[in-house]
This record gives sequence, structure tokens and C-alpha cells, in this order.
Amino acid sequence: MRTLNDYFAYGYVADVSTPDECFIPIPDGGRLVSLSVTITAAKSSDVTLTCKKAGVAVTSGTLVVVASGSAAGDIFTANYTTADGTADFASGSVLEVETPGTGTGGGETIICATIRR
Repeated sequence: MRTLNDYFAYGYVADVSTPDECFIPIPDGGRLVSLSVTITAAKSSDVTLTCKKAGVAVTSGTLVVVASGSAAGDIFTANYTTADGTADFASGSVLEVETPGTGTGGGETIICATIRR
């Protein structure tokens, strides 16, 4: 459930099938509560995106883009409930989303992080 204290921060990866990182600025501190991605082409194999803060993985901070039945415009979402502080971001910090580069397809990928103040 979204609250009035949620805001959205966006990023972009040119090709989810190649190794890459996307750095999303977090202008107002808060906790990462979900990550959603939209792909522009079908994937040939699953790919797992990893969320990081200062180079350290967020606990349970992964999102899997599932290849089976995928198509342009598909949205994939992961919700995070960790309370260990790894998903807490200070004002002016950066959320890194890393793609390992597996399979082919998927194309351009829009990333949306939901941050709760």
C-alpha cells in the first residue's frame, strides 16, 4: 500500500541483457520499499537485478525479470521489507541497480524505485 510519504525515483538501463549499473539519485532520505522495471523487448533468459547502497547489496534487494512469456511493456516488481538498515537511504545518496548481463533481449529498461520517507 502506498502512502503520501512515498515518492518515486527513476533510472534507465540501455540493455538489461548486458552488464551495467544504473545510479539513481535519492534526493530525500527514506527506505526503498519497492522496485519496478519495464522492458521494451522479450527476454531469452531470466535476469536478476541487484539493488545496492554504497556498493553493498540491499538485503533481499533483488528483482527477477522472468523470460518465460515476457514481452515488450511487461512490468516486474519486487517489494522490500528489510528492517536491517541496508534499504535506508540518506538524503543525497545514490541507489545503484546492477544488471549482470544474462541472455538476450529485454532491451531498454525503465527502473522505478519507490522510496518511503
